[in-house]
Amino acid sequence: MKKIAVLITCFNRCRITLSCLDSLAKVDIPSGFSLDVFLVDDASPDNTAKEVIGKYPRVNVIKGNGDLYWNRGMYTAWNEAYKTFDYDFYLWLNDDTLLHENALENLLETSKKVELNSIIVGTICSMNDLESITYGGRNRNGIIIPNGISKICDNFNGNCVLIPKIVFKTIGNLDYYFKHSFGDFEYGLRSRIKGFNSYVTPSPIGKCDRNQWPPNYLKSEITLFKRFKFLYSPLGFNPIESFYFNFKYKSPFYTIIVFLKLHLNVLFPIIVLKK
Repeated sequence: MKKIAVLITCFNRCRITLSCLDSLAKVDIPSGFSLDVFLVDDASPDNTAKEVIGKYPRVNVIKGNGDLYWNRGMYTAWNEAYKTFDYDFYLWLNDDTLLHENALENLLETSKKVELNSIIVGTICSMNDLESITYGGRNRNGIIIPNGISKICDNFNGNCVLIPKIVFKTIGNLDYYFKHSFGDFEYGLRSRIKGFNSYVTPSPIGKCDRNQWPPNYLKSEITLFKRFKFLYSPLGFNPIESFYFNFKYKSPFYTIIVFLKLHLNVLFPIIVLKK
């Protein structure tokens, strides 16, 4: 029996989190596999942890300190899973993503068809439009649109990603430096440098709508002070974390240009929105 640890983190959106778990409960599990779920509840004031335990008592609920956000929450879930058992696979799953019933079969079948020990990235579509791809594997041209073939990608969104044990044993957990964003992209780049390829599923395996656009730091109706405050927040596009990410994988010149451009965008958001 091969075992998969499903890793989820959540904060204060109980209904959405339960909907994700509901979809996971309906997923077809291939013969010879079993799932354990590790969910970090980051001190949600809406009693998410209590509701999850009441409906799904087998879910391993880990209590956060209220300051973990996505990346550190997923890091915490992963660390707890690793301490619990030597799993064959780890499955990242965003709590706002609803899985199709064949999601796991699609992920595992893709894993069999491509190179051994590769990361498999779930292609995610819009809630109301199966043709509109919202998250998944990416290359220089953006999100990869599936066409029935498992394509290799440069990096990926972390909505639904299947990671073999050998990848985790080789390159470790997510980078704890990041609070919310960048961690999934960083992991994809780090794994590629270490010799592990990432492939997208040949068809969508779940649904999730895109985040709002424009973000608050590009809304001209918001005061400049609040725009900068949101930019530097974990839910913004934190320039310090962006600088760290780019300096790790790009040239110093590129890193500085991006850092300056982020601030110019906040000063003159109309320029960005016109593109």
